[in-house]
Amino acid sequence: MSRPRTLNRELGVSHNLIHQRFGSKQQLWRATVDWAFGRLAAEVGFEVDESADPLDQLRAAVRGFLLFSARHPDLLRLMNTESGLDSGRLDYLFETYVREIPASTLFFLLAHGAAAPFSNEPLARRFGDTVDAQRHADLVADLLVAGLRT
Repeated sequence: MSRPRTLNRELGVSHNLIHQRFGSKQQLWRATVDWAFGRLAAEVGFEVDESADPLDQLRAAVRGFLLFSARHPDLLRLMNTESGLDSGRLDYLFETYVREIPASTLFFLLAHGAAAPFSNEPLARRFGDTVDAQRHADLVADLLVAGLRT
């Protein structure tokens, strides 16, 4: 991450604005991550409806996550970068956003498997065509739910 003074200059704001607003680079990083994950949670809506079929809800959440990831691969790239380092940032991401996911297998399958074509677009293109996010999200959601139904 750029130094706050450099970032302030690039943004054309007071040289002390970021420090005054966030206090440190770490606090700026956390505010950015919270904003990004807040957008994900608001758009996908992970709340449980007790009257609905749980697998239908799972399908909708999987599909929503993948479509969000297609539009915002930067969040996947951030997770890929931070998850490769044993750091306080990884601790924050895990404690704040990942730990609540009840099945780590589903998390890794979704975030680092099914969403990989969006965060690794150059590799995905080498398979010969571009990934149709809608079709991919439907296929993955259907595959996961069908597997769980059996």
